[in-house]
Amino acid sequence: MTLQQLQQDLQQLGVELWEEQGRLRYRAPAGVMDEARLQQLREHKEGLLQQLQAAQLPTLEADHSAREEPFPLTDVQAAYLLGRTSAFSYGGVACHGYLEFAQHDLDPRRLEQAWNQLIARHEMLRAVVLEEGYQRILPQVPYYAIACHDLREDDGSALQALRERMELRLATPQQWPLIELCVSQGRDTSRLHLSVDLLVCDYQSVRMLLAELQQLYRGEPLPAPAQISFRDYVLGERRLREQARYQRDRDYWWARVDSLPGAPELPTLGAPSGPRFLRRAMSLQARDCNALRLNAAAAGVGVSAAILSAYAETLGRWSRRGHFCLSLTLLNRLSLHPQVDRLVGDFSSVELLEVQTLQGGSFGQRSQQLQERLWQDMDHRLCSGIEVLRELARRKGQEAALMPYAFTSTLGAGGESGGGAFMPGAELVFGISQTPQVLIDCQVSERDDGLAINWDIREGVFSDTLLDALFDTFERLLKRLAREPSAWTLDDCLELPAAQRLQRELVNQSAAPLPEGLLHEPFWRQAAAAPQRVALIQGAAQISYGELAGRAEAVAEALLDAGCQPGERVAVCMHKGLEQVIAVLGILRAGAAYLPLDTNQPEARRQLILDNAEVGRVLSQSWLSDELCWPARVTQVIQVDQGPRLPQRPVPTVAIDPQQLAYVIYTSGSTGVPKGVMISHQAALNTVVDINQRFAIDAEDRVLALASLGFDLSVYDIFGLLAVGGALVLPDPQRRADPSHWAECAREHGVTLWSSVPAQLQMLTHYLQALPSMAPATLRLALLSGDWIPLNLPAETAQLLPRLRLISLGGATEAAIWSIHYPINQVDPQWRSIPYGRPLANQRFMILDEQGRDRPQGVAGELYIAGSGLALGYLGDAEKNAERFVEHPRSGERLYRTGDLGRYLEDGLIEFLGREDFQVKVRGHRIELAEVESALLSHPHVESAVVVAAGEGAFDRRLQACLTASLRDMPLAWPEPLQARTRAAAQAVRGDLSDALVTEMSACVERAALLSMGLALQRPGLFEAPGQSHALEEIVAVCEVAPRNQRLIRRWLQALAREGLVHRDLHTGRYSDLQVSAEEYRQQWQRIDALEPSVGWGAEVLRYLRESQEQLPALMSDRLDPLHLLFPEGRTDTAEGAYRKNLISQYLNQAVCAAVQEIVRQQPAGRRLRLLEIGAGVGGTSADLIPALDGLAVDYQFTDLSQFFLNEAREHFAAYPWVSYGLFDLNQDHWAQGVAANSLDVILCANVLHNSRHAGRVLARLRQMLAPGGWLIFIEATRDTYQIMASMEFKEGLSAFEDFRAEQDTTFICREQWQQLLLEAGGERPLCLPEADDAMSQIGQHLFITRFKSQRQTLEPEALRAHLAQRLPDYMIPADWLVLDEMPLSANGKVDRQALARIGVAGPEQQVSSGAAPLDALERSIAEVWQSLLRVPVVGRDQGFFELGGDSLLVAQVVGRLREVLPQARPLPWSDLLRQLINQPTVAALADYLRGQGVAGDSPLVRISDKAQGPTQIFVHDGSGTLAPYRALFAALGENVPVEGLVLNDVAGYLALEPATAIRQLAERYADTLQAEGRRQVNIVGYCLGGLLATELAACLAARSIQVLQLSVISSYRVPFMIEDDLLAEYVFARVMQADPLALGYPEDEQAMERSIARVLAQTPGRVPQGSLLALSEDAQCAPALAGLRRLAQKTPEQRLQAIAEAMRHAGSPLSDLHWLGEQLQVLRHSLAAVALHEATPYPGDLLFIRQSGEVQVLPGMHRDMSAYWQALCLGELRVVDVPGDHFSCMQQPQVQAVAQAFAAVAEVAA
Repeated sequence: MTLQQLQQDLQQLGVELWEEQGRLRYRAPAGVMDEARLQQLREHKEGLLQQLQAAQLPTLEADHSAREEPFPLTDVQAAYLLGRTSAFSYGGVACHGYLEFAQHDLDPRRLEQAWNQLIARHEMLRAVVLEEGYQRILPQVPYYAIACHDLREDDGSALQALRERMELRLATPQQWPLIELCVSQGRDTSRLHLSVDLLVCDYQSVRMLLAELQQLYRGEPLPAPAQISFRDYVLGERRLREQARYQRDRDYWWARVDSLPGAPELPTLGAPSGPRFLRRAMSLQARDCNALRLNAAAAGVGVSAAILSAYAETLGRWSRRGHFCLSLTLLNRLSLHPQVDRLVGDFSSVELLEVQTLQGGSFGQRSQQLQERLWQDMDHRLCSGIEVLRELARRKGQEAALMPYAFTSTLGAGGESGGGAFMPGAELVFGISQTPQVLIDCQVSERDDGLAINWDIREGVFSDTLLDALFDTFERLLKRLAREPSAWTLDDCLELPAAQRLQRELVNQSAAPLPEGLLHEPFWRQAAAAPQRVALIQGAAQISYGELAGRAEAVAEALLDAGCQPGERVAVCMHKGLEQVIAVLGILRAGAAYLPLDTNQPEARRQLILDNAEVGRVLSQSWLSDELCWPARVTQVIQVDQGPRLPQRPVPTVAIDPQQLAYVIYTSGSTGVPKGVMISHQAALNTVVDINQRFAIDAEDRVLALASLGFDLSVYDIFGLLAVGGALVLPDPQRRADPSHWAECAREHGVTLWSSVPAQLQMLTHYLQALPSMAPATLRLALLSGDWIPLNLPAETAQLLPRLRLISLGGATEAAIWSIHYPINQVDPQWRSIPYGRPLANQRFMILDEQGRDRPQGVAGELYIAGSGLALGYLGDAEKNAERFVEHPRSGERLYRTGDLGRYLEDGLIEFLGREDFQVKVRGHRIELAEVESALLSHPHVESAVVVAAGEGAFDRRLQACLTASLRDMPLAWPEPLQARTRAAAQAVRGDLSDALVTEMSACVERAALLSMGLALQRPGLFEAPGQSHALEEIVAVCEVAPRNQRLIRRWLQALAREGLVHRDLHTGRYSDLQVSAEEYRQQWQRIDALEPSVGWGAEVLRYLRESQEQLPALMSDRLDPLHLLFPEGRTDTAEGAYRKNLISQYLNQAVCAAVQEIVRQQPAGRRLRLLEIGAGVGGTSADLIPALDGLAVDYQFTDLSQFFLNEAREHFAAYPWVSYGLFDLNQDHWAQGVAANSLDVILCANVLHNSRHAGRVLARLRQMLAPGGWLIFIEATRDTYQIMASMEFKEGLSAFEDFRAEQDTTFICREQWQQLLLEAGGERPLCLPEADDAMSQIGQHLFITRFKSQRQTLEPEALRAHLAQRLPDYMIPADWLVLDEMPLSANGKVDRQALARIGVAGPEQQVSSGAAPLDALERSIAEVWQSLLRVPVVGRDQGFFELGGDSLLVAQVVGRLREVLPQARPLPWSDLLRQLINQPTVAALADYLRGQGVAGDSPLVRISDKAQGPTQIFVHDGSGTLAPYRALFAALGENVPVEGLVLNDVAGYLALEPATAIRQLAERYADTLQAEGRRQVNIVGYCLGGLLATELAACLAARSIQVLQLSVISSYRVPFMIEDDLLAEYVFARVMQADPLALGYPEDEQAMERSIARVLAQTPGRVPQGSLLALSEDAQCAPALAGLRRLAQKTPEQRLQAIAEAMRHAGSPLSDLHWLGEQLQVLRHSLAAVALHEATPYPGDLLFIRQSGEVQVLPGMHRDMSAYWQALCLGELRVVDVPGDHFSCMQQPQVQAVAQAFAAVAEVAA
């Protein structure tokens, strides 16, 4: 047979052939490839391979000339490189392998020579990986010296330490080498330790290297090296993407991406605790291995596929869902060249494999299906799994693309190195690998004696118990598959661990004798035995057992006389009262079954139930006869309250079987129709008797019967207590929901037993907390069920009701009241909820998966109930019965499928996890969400409706309706008067002002600003000679432009070039010939001053613009805070002038007033207009608008980013009570800020929308917030005017744009662009003033008015509530209403209900849990002050002031207010109180401080955040002794790490320390504190002086055997000389307080200052004595500095301190208090002395130095020396990370984000 004939025959038979890494592979239908055809394949193998290779892949050629050029990373390499960072979940580790071999008589020198030969032979052993995403081969590298460790005397600890170091080695990819070898010499044998960064070589390469290493070590020759390089291969492989096959593969995967499931959902402990992995290992010996191969072949799969299937089945059993994806690592060397197998490199690829462990069939069939899927996927592997994951992340988000469960098989992948042992002659004694974004990697490899199978597992993610069970099950399954061929034919051959199976059998051994008789019969026995005993109590009324029996028999007589039949269903429709109990007993006595009906139900629902249950008889109360009407089918209505007290004759006993129906309770139905649960006498009696016996309920007990008759708790209330001679105490129906009434009833009537949903007991405890004297002392037992029990409820009740024992009960109405119990003793702090418990008598629980298999311990599954408590079924609903009452797939036992989720805990208890379907419980009521949705959809204006259960706690759990509105027949019309009145109001401001004057004034203002920019760039060395050119970088450096201002200065130069005032070379980009004149600048301002009286431009705004222009040098360098010019000394008059009191602002403001007034007039009668102003600030528009709206129906929300402006506005607008205030950020989600969608009629934005990071996204959010027909009104600058570029653009926030402005390098959006954006956002064509041809338009400010969603109907919650009230009971009516523009959808296009549950409005009280409430009057007073100033509704005792929105301005206000209102605070120095609040900013800590009358706690350790797990980050205070500089960093770090701080809590004690030893003494004290706290591993961080203190602390901790995982220093430097001179000390202090030294009179020339200091130090080394700067002789270079210092010396120290107070960042606030500043100056001077005299201890470990890039320092020239100092001090590796900002701004937003990223990434790696 020819080769061509063979191919044709196989093709016709459906056989597919392909080549893989030089091997011939095939895929064929079952039975086709018999031995004859296999023999034909063997004979033609070489020819087939050649044809397949030629057809598939092009060959590559060596490019020797470019071997050392950088080349791209493969997809896997790039993923590994990104995974090293902590930017992705499960990251922070390198892809790394560690191997350890034992070998006798190992010669290190010979090994070293052999390894260096390999380095020369294989280029990738000389590779480095660049941060830019490239790799390159170094042409030369140093000789590699292999370290040798003498461990002959080692007890094992040194070997373990060496192993751990190399196992966790994180090589810097840019630094060679990326592979480390060393040798250790033990007593009997040597060990080779190999640490490999798998960026440079894969598994096959490692095997090859080790084999070649042994050959060279033994002196054996190697074949010639490959002529191609890994670089050639990578570039050749990338070219494959140009082929049609790549597009085919990409299309294959892209079509599947949306349907791909996520990763297995295993129970985890949380995020990884560090970078460490651990290994679980097993081996299959040759015998088992061969048996497995034979059994697998019989099933049609290979060994790898068999092990993969076993791994998938094991994960699937422990996964929440059996449909998931695994990540497969493939050794994917494509045959692009004959010598590919000789190359070292990372050829691996990752493929996603979709797994379905729940599909039917046997294990063998599922394995075959999985192998088929794998083969099909591999046939499309040119589109790599990494590409698929990227696309998955793009479509569904990063979390959806996490596939952390991997499988790596290297069977048959030995390459030229072969299989078998890793190193012939050496024994592999230890190995471990780690991979980023991987939690478990199952690795399969060949060994000489069989197979080695390892699981490398990320440490800290899974419990040891789970891992033991998981791996043990996997190992047993594999060995069973090898030893039992029949196992392959079973549908479930995986057995859970025996211990788990036994534990469940024991837990479910609940068998007990079944009680005999009927549910009501024990009552009649009690009535006969003690007829005078009290049975029922309600208020003053009481009924004895005898009377109750008589009245019940009279009811039974009436029913029987009317023809009531045994088992007939009789309705009870009454208010809560004595008559209900009489009725129920009478119905059962007559042999019928009772059916409760709620009197509050809508008539339609009552009639539906009566029809469904075929009810013809109703028992009721006479006073309800006018309220209730009955359908024709009801033939008998008995008014029980008017019935006889006794029957007229003895009532005959009706023969009823205990299995017959006792009652029917209707619950919410999924189809919108309620369903009736039928419970037998025996089922209910079984529960009643068990509870009575289990908890010793007897005749002395009384229960407060709170449950309605339609809630099955009432079954126990009635029949439980009456069965033993106890009594029911019934509440007044009018006060059923009043906890004070409950307490009164319980206390008055001696109630001993409480039975309710948890929320009702919590209501009682809350009432008793306010009035503890009202506690009913007789309560002994509480039976809680029907909902989650709050974890704090047991402790709360124990304080108030110490005798009360709490029992958690659970189950379902379908299983006779309760089926499971848990006595609550101690609440474990680790619990997420109260355990569900263990089954009651004759009842059993099972937790099963979708196939009815037992769930492993810890894995969520559906709860099933079995046993004697099960209901008879649903009345008249066979379909629902079949769905919910099922047979166990193995035992055939009848089960009730609850729809709830649960899981087994380690002790055999069940943990309840909530509902599985759309049926929920809200405050004890089970509600089918579909029924509520169905009722909502019947409203004509509702387009779609989804109802979800929102909230977590018993009180918070509520229904939330999410709706979209339908379309109107005709859109709303634009109000005709609106445009005319708006234009008229604007024109009235302008009056008869001519176009010419406006044009001229505008041109002069712009020209003056432009000239000021040029004058600010005229510096020594810049533009001094014609033709002298400068690059942008040079200009920025000479002008000392702060990093955040560099974009603005670049735009200045562009503007100057555009206007012809500077020349820009288009080729080089350099600038030259700056042509600006100070005289022209002066003339422009003269003309402006002359025009102002005629134009009325605004005197204050002109003054502000001029002052800003004159201060441009200071603004450029950030030496002057731009807010100081806008708010001088904290005043707002300048800002008001800029934003309101000027021509264009008044023009636009009056137009706004007219427009809003007209919109109010258009509102429907009785409706108030809801207006939100965003970014209101100083009230530039609202100051005119709010008075204009007074007297109209408006609710006005005034919002801003800063509480400072809100507090100012509250005072300014105090006369307008309809104005409210709040924080709002337009760049953040509106839901999280308390603003719902479709909740506003008008949104007003005055000069704030340009702060949008992405204008389109912000407009979309504003559209969502507006109700149908809502208006967006905004004022905006519509071009980059020069006047703003030279003033307001220095404010923070006018950068970091993410829309088209980033590309166009603009800040403001022009008029036409806004109009287009509004149309794209769905707005109507806007009204825009001034018109484009109006001279006022030249000013560059415009008003835009548009309307959104005028075509939608308006949905009003009140109308919807009324609509539902006619159709549903009260408890089914939603509490929250969300009207959305569209429903969020999941990836598969379904409504995302989880997203809807999260989307609810979060007001401040819901955004952050306030935690524990203040304990006493002092704490409550402090909290009230915080609430008042922070404007939050509630403050917990442990909440942080800064986390609640506080800042440094507000903290000073708080201190002042506390001293006013608290007597305890008045005697304390203001500065002490301020320091305490900064250091320990919680109500609890401050109250403790005040109780101690200002004595700070002994410990300097302050807890900042303890929500995360892992080693603590300790932040060391700076020179001020506080943690204030870290506040922005704490916020940036979030709650991902536990954070604590060390503060200076004893200032006097610190000042008493000798400066020379102060730092060491502090470090020793802090180390003692951490040791006493039990710290064993910490990360230390220090900023400024804190960096020096942190380094000393690290040394002290090492002496105490406390491990410092990472030492990080931020912008820190040791000032190497004593500063004794007052002027220099005050200079440093001014810098620290962020006061501009120039404004204080210090020299402008910092270089002159630096030279002056250097001259003093030359005279007095190590000291700058008092007066030494003034005593310097005249020097031309120092003269400017000395002149300035001498002028300052003429002022007194008090005057100089006052000047600092007025110029500092928080001038005008309490923080500029002179007493406080004086103390701060004293602390700083002491700190400077301590730093100068400190003899630092060299640090032996690695150190991260985060260095700021800006030049503003504490002292001139300090930045240049920082790195050198730390390089000398650090004996380990010094890693330097540069971050934007100067010494101060690097710790503020937004620069602090870079600090957090640098710090967090390195800290996580170190951990």
